Amino acid sequence: MFNTEGNKTYGGLTGRDMEAMTIGLLEGIDDKFLQYRVEGSRMFGDILKKAGVHVIDPIGCGIYINGAKCLPHIPTCQYPAFALHCALYVIGGIICSQVDDILKLDESNERENPKSQHILRIQIPRRVYTLDHMLHIRDIFKGIIEKRESISGMRVIDFTSSDFSAVLEPLNGKLFSD
Repeated sequence: MFNTEGNKTYGGLTGRDMEAMTIGLLEGIDDKFLQYRVEGSRMFGDILKKAGVHVIDPIGCGIYINGAKCLPHIPTCQYPAFALHCALYVIGGIICSQVDDILKLDESNERENPKSQHILRIQIPRRVYTLDHMLHIRDIFKGIIEKRESISGMRVIDFTSSDFSAVLEPLNGKLFSD
């Protein structure tokens, strides 16, 4: 047996992995730890709000951002949250997740018209981000908001309903206009 494998009776998990899961479960039922997590998220949300980011309240363990309000020049049919996510990744290496309606189908298997809120979620993993990380994310958002007019909308170029995935590209072939 390798040092990287656990016993088959543990599902192949190593002792380190089992310990991490145990700590996570214990922290998940610890009211003080949960309060600390939510307060940390609220602090991060306040930092982003002061930077001009449209954060949706209430704030819990993740930050939800209205991409349509952050990039108001992009119509909702051009997926502003996807454009914002791409800009965050290209400029700052920040990975988020979209909570958009792009993958919802109506009865005729056609995509519904996007709603006015295109939501982007920044999940805050426990014990990972420091204040410096949060300030980096704030600074990237500030830069994007300052030049938001240069960010292009997106269009769907491939959609697969079987695995609920979509491929998008910038409308002008470039995410940022010159």
